[in-house]
Amino acid sequence: MWNFARVFLMASLLGWVVTCVLMTSQPPMDALYKEVHAAPVQKFHPQTNREFTYKGQKIKLIEMADYEIAGIVVSHNDPGAWYRMDMTHDARSVETRNICLMWGANMLKNIYRDTPVHNDDTACVFGSPSVEDINPDDIANHRLLTDNDALRQRIANIHTGDQIIFKGSLVSYGEERWGGHNTVNVVSHGSNDIARSVTLLVTDLTILYSPNERWAVTNQIFLFLSFTAAVLCLGMRFLNANY
Repeated sequence: MWNFARVFLMASLLGWVVTCVLMTSQPPMDALYKEVHAAPVQKFHPQTNREFTYKGQKIKLIEMADYEIAGIVVSHNDPGAWYRMDMTHDARSVETRNICLMWGANMLKNIYRDTPVHNDDTACVFGSPSVEDINPDDIANHRLLTDNDALRQRIANIHTGDQIIFKGSLVSYGEERWGGHNTVNVVSHGSNDIARSVTLLVTDLTILYSPNERWAVTNQIFLFLSFTAAVLCLGMRFLNANY
């Protein structure tokens, strides 16, 4: 039984590691949709002020432009992870997630596959080996806002490698609990290896292709099995030590 528990643990951990790699892989170029080659559409209009309450928090928005973008997800933050202490994206916040997209010229060769990219809570950082080949105008971090819980859940299920279309409004906004309404700017410009950031109030999300969803689900299954196997091994060691 002890040998079975050890094999169970090792197999579960191996499955978790393998699916961690697979769930962050990018599709080949021949699997790209034509939409991700296009530039974002921005239609600026006179600024519109909005104010509403979301989960007890007063939100002030300044809408500046209609916005639509198609791209491939190269990185995202994970505000729901147990190890994060991120007040900006908690369950009470209208800001739900940061998604880093590439599109356009960065789809013409394997830049989107070869470039290491990661998100922290508020920025998208990219690096070597192909940083010199990146078109910095065709990569951006998208700070996503929504007061629609169904849309919030769909955003939470976006994975690396997804080809998606966002529609909404470019906004500046603030939350009352921050101590006044400290405004997050609509666009912050990037520098060196940090992509510019766009603040988007999302009104619609289309997922064109999600190749890694099955690996993300399988990864969670292996994580649960690894935890179960670890508990089983510890329990057996405890019992063996006492009998």
